Amino acid sequence: MADFIIFNDALEKEYYNGNLLLSTMKQYVAIDAYTVNGAEIETKNLIITGDNLKEGEQAFYTGIMTGKESVPDNAKLDIDAKGIIKIDSVAYGIYNSGDGSYSADNIYIKANAIIDDKYWAGPRYIGGEAVNTKGILNLTANNNMTLIGEVDGLNIYGGDYKSTIESEFQDNIGTTYVKAVNGKLNIIGELENGVYSQMQPLQDGIKTAELKAGSTVNIYGKENGVYYQPGSRNLSIISDNDDVNITSDGTAFDGDNRSYSTVKLSNLRSNVKVNAENGSVNIIGGKNGLLLDNNKIKGESGGEYYYGGYYNTMNINAGKSVNISGGEEFGIRILNKLANDDITMNIPEETDKTAYLNITSKGIVNVSGAKAGIMASSVKTSYSNKLNTYRHTLYTTLYFIGKRATENNNCNH
Repeated sequence: MADFIIFNDALEKEYYNGNLLLSTMKQYVAIDAYTVNGAEIETKNLIITGDNLKEGEQAFYTGIMTGKESVPDNAKLDIDAKGIIKIDSVAYGIYNSGDGSYSADNIYIKANAIIDDKYWAGPRYIGGEAVNTKGILNLTANNNMTLIGEVDGLNIYGGDYKSTIESEFQDNIGTTYVKAVNGKLNIIGELENGVYSQMQPLQDGIKTAELKAGSTVNIYGKENGVYYQPGSRNLSIISDNDDVNITSDGTAFDGDNRSYSTVKLSNLRSNVKVNAENGSVNIIGGKNGLLLDNNKIKGESGGEYYYGGYYNTMNINAGKSVNISGGEEFGIRILNKLANDDITMNIPEETDKTAYLNITSKGIVNVSGAKAGIMASSVKTSYSNKLNTYRHTLYTTLYFIGKRATENNNCNH
């Protein structure tokens, strides 16, 4: 079985009247799958790279692309490499708008952003994402996987438009599986987010996103390790036999984000699971450790628009220890803005609008923050024990460390 190697010289940036001609650069795609009939590639090694490039240059706009760029469609691509998949010298490693399945013994993808240094508002970054998916993605390494993006490591994208294709593909758009079965999973966003998860246009349910490794899971983003819009996915981050490390110079896990997409189905509960049954969970941010809230969204039904919500439950489980730290502000901050929201909303009275954080450890739980270890708050100054919950079980020692208490703190020891 032969190797499959695709290489190119450096892309040239062309400008017209001061505007970068991206349409020209977008033509340079190493593998472009644009057929519903499906395409299959079986090879020893798949390598997409550049020839004689300077640091930061791209040989291709995209390494592998399925479907259309702006609208998910059911173009299918199946790549099975018995050795490695290695993609570099690209703005996007994998841009998955279709149904993409990629497997290898080891996977390494590194993407550098195209810098538009003549943009009117100042230099802007285009691409710089190892993987961008808004279709259906199955990315599997038997051993180790590393995804490095100059901007984002893994962008589980909502997309700009909703697919109109009525099919099984339509029912599963947004489903994402990224697995390093026996090895390490490393996801790095050098300038922004390690993992970015956002709502889909006219979302009619909550799809699954699972990031899993047999060994260590390492997720780092300069601004956010994980940027998560509540309700965007049921997100699982799992290590079978080792630690889960989510780190950032800013916020390690940012689950306090609003969506501006209109959805078809609201008032649902999303679930986030961070699990290291045989190791530790470490959520460490230079600014904040863990931020969590619900998501106020705009819904549409029969041409009528209303406000509703997606409500969040996060479960953290570790066999050894849980360590959550915010260097400048909070270890954990939980807000329940929707619990007391008096804006007219189409939310059934019986709906549980609480945001839940459940932490289970068989060892030590450490929570520390410069302002407060745990800060729980709502829009109003009064509290009910239903508004904010912090649960812990099966621990031997539990530490909350804060240099000073803050007004309206509600820390349940």
